[in-house]
Amino acid sequence: MKQDVDTSDTLRAQLMNRLAFRLYQCANLLNKTGTKALESHGVTTQQWAIIGALVRERWAEGIAVQQLAALLMVSRQNLAGVLSRMEDRGLIERVKSQADSRSRLIRLTPKGWSR
Repeated sequence: MKQDVDTSDTLRAQLMNRLAFRLYQCANLLNKTGTKALESHGVTTQQWAIIGALVRERWAEGIAVQQLAALLMVSRQNLAGVLSRMEDRGLIERVKSQADSRSRLIRLTPKGWSR
């Protein structure tokens, strides 16, 4: 009986390993395909994801960095560099929140909308 359980656990672990590996391969393929598709737009896949979030009507006036990070499931630290590069290129701007003037929101510029 113990041997059957051990065999079952081993088979389950092997299946999980194969599944994880295939998901990894799929993610790499999607990233490569996405990168090639976005070359003509002059943006990276990370920048495209940010643009995709910012075009939503509910964030037309902007979104807080913390909310954007949660939406994209990335850390604020990882997002900061990408946002700085996008701001340098004129794709986004940081504006004062109407609700709290101490707070800054991220929103697309007209150039960002054209991407």
